[in-house]
Parts: sequence; structure tokens; C-alpha cells
Amino acid sequence: MRILAKLDDSEKAQKFSSFLLKEGIGNTVEPTFDLQSEKTDFSLWVHDEDDLTRAQELFDQFSINPSDPIYTVQLPPEPEEPASDRPPGDFPVEEETKVKPPSKQGLTFFLVFLCVAIFFYSGLQSYKMKDHSVVVRYTPIQLALLYDVPIVVDLLKNALEREPDGIYTNPETLPPETVAKINKINQTPIWNGFYPLALPKKEGDPNLLSYPTFRLIRQGQVWRTFTPCLLHGDIFHIIFNMIFLWILGRQVERRLSTFRMLFLIIILGILSNTGQYLMSGPFFLGFSGVGLGLAGFIWSRQKIAPWEGHLIHSSVFLFLAFYVLALSFYQILSFVLALTGAATLPPFVIANTAHFVGAVSGIILGRLSFFSWRPKK
Repeated sequence: MRILAKLDDSEKAQKFSSFLLKEGIGNTVEPTFDLQSEKTDFSLWVHDEDDLTRAQELFDQFSINPSDPIYTVQLPPEPEEPASDRPPGDFPVEEETKVKPPSKQGLTFFLVFLCVAIFFYSGLQSYKMKDHSVVVRYTPIQLALLYDVPIVVDLLKNALEREPDGIYTNPETLPPETVAKINKINQTPIWNGFYPLALPKKEGDPNLLSYPTFRLIRQGQVWRTFTPCLLHGDIFHIIFNMIFLWILGRQVERRLSTFRMLFLIIILGILSNTGQYLMSGPFFLGFSGVGLGLAGFIWSRQKIAPWEGHLIHSSVFLFLAFYVLALSFYQILSFVLALTGAATLPPFVIANTAHFVGAVSGIILGRLSFFSWRPKK
């Protein structure tokens, strides 16, 4: 089923629909209310895509002179249904002719469940650490799923392995020789992304390009290119991300197979995470890069394939665009102030690069025919 045209007049839409039926071209007229214009449009859907070219030719002729008598068609009356014993007021539900996406949400539900489960499990590990002024401030599951873990963490583990609480030992209880060793380890250079290169010399690091990158990924831990998406910092972070995953993910999942949906999410995650890692180093987390990617994907599909019927209003895209631009403006302002030395803004950690790369990647992927909706007949 493909959309042929949108008309703003119900009488014209029904008139041409009847003419197409007379020509043997099955079609459906569907009213759609536009919230922005507060008007009702009438979409004309052609059932068989093989009839689309012929229907388009007829519509072009109809648009030139819609009052031509040839378009006035009197369809034969539909046969009356035999009387039934149905109680008064119990009307039969008409079978819709328009293809609707199936109600699928299994993969989206699984991703939400997985992110929430990891968040609470990490919280339990963090709770056990709360009474310690820990040397390493990441839980074991976070260290297992971050994009990369600098070698300094391994060095700290080795230095603290004989302590009762391991890497979560309170530094105040350490002997002086161990404290001196830890202070020396903390001077080990780590990859913090390209961003520090642009900062003034007192904040930037001129030797940054010589520091090791993709350390654990080059050792075979390739899952780390995606798994930072499954980590979240606080309750508001995960609530916000899971709401948008639920809203946007179900829209996409209803129109893609599970394999293509999973493939899309993995690609968005890898691209957005890698972009963020290159810009700021390994210490970032959250599903928002994929969430912005899904938004970009849906926006792209609405533009090139509106018949797929993604039900996301433009106000949602405007909100997400404002969200990303506002955070980007804050980071740019902070960078300019640091560059000029005029002032400093309070630190506000946000993965802007992941948002931007995710959104752009979603828009590009949304234009590939591989991700088009293929309804089952």
C-alpha cells in the first residue's frame, strides 16, 4: 500500500476515489488531522503498488480539471447484509484495508529491562562502596562495560590487591609507602580525547596523541564499543533515556524485523560511542546517543517514506533538537571561556558528541532501503 496524494477537500477525495475504483484500482481514503494547521487532510492510498504509476497519471489529469463529468461516478450500492440476531447497538467492526504495523515491542522491552537491571546492580555495588573514600570510583560492572579502561586502573588494582577491600580501600587507612605508590600511579597519562588539545596549555596536554587508545578493544573486547549505552549515572539519567527508548524504539520495531532493529541499534551505539571516545576519552555512559539516532532515523523515514506511518509529532523532534543544541551551546560557551581565561563554568558532563554522531547516523541510515518497512501480506 502506497500513498498517492493528500487532498484538503473530502468531496474531491471521495470523487477521485470512486473514479479509481471504476478503473479497477483499489484504494482507500483516510482522514488525518494535522495538529499544527488544525485542519483535516484526506490521504488517498493505493492498495497495489503495481497500480501506483497508472493512478498517478489519472490523478495528474484529475488535478487539471476535477469538475470534468468523467469523474462523476455512481458506484453500485453495496448489497445489504442479511438480518442477524445481533442486539441493537452491537455494530460489527469493519476490517481495515490499510496495512498496519504489527504490535511488536519485545526487543525494546528487553533493552529497557537490561538497562534498568544493570543500573540497579551497579547501584548495589556502589552502595557497598559508599563508606569508603575509594581509590577507583567505578563499580566492577561499569569497569566491565566502559568503552575502555586505562592502564592506570590495572596498576591501581595491582597496588591494592593485598588490601582487605581491594580497589575500594579507604586511602586514609593505607600505609605511607602504598600511598606514595598510588600517587605515582595516578600520574600515568591516559587518553582523554582530542578535546583537551584545544584547551590552553595549562589545561591541555601536548603529549596526548602519544597515549594508548582502544587498549582493551585491541585485545579483543569488542563488546565495549557498544556496552557504554547500557550504563547510566543516576535515576534521572536512566528515566529520561528509557522513556525515549520506549517511545522511539517501539515505533521502529513495529516496522523492522528483530534482526534489522538490533542491527540498527548496534550500529548507532558503536558510531556514537566511538565518536564520544575520540572526543573525550572512555569515561562516558548512557543510551542517549542511540536515542537521538532513533529520532533521526524516524525523522528520515517520515521524509522519504511517509506511508510507513511513524506516529511521532514534529514537537518531539523540536524538543530533542533544543535539548542537544542547548547542551552544545553550554559546552561551547564553557570552552570559549576556558580558552580566553575570562571565567569558568561549573562542570556539566554530557556526551554531546555521542548525541550529534547518533542523530546524524540515524538520519543517514534512515535513507537506506535496507531499513524500509516490508509488511507481510
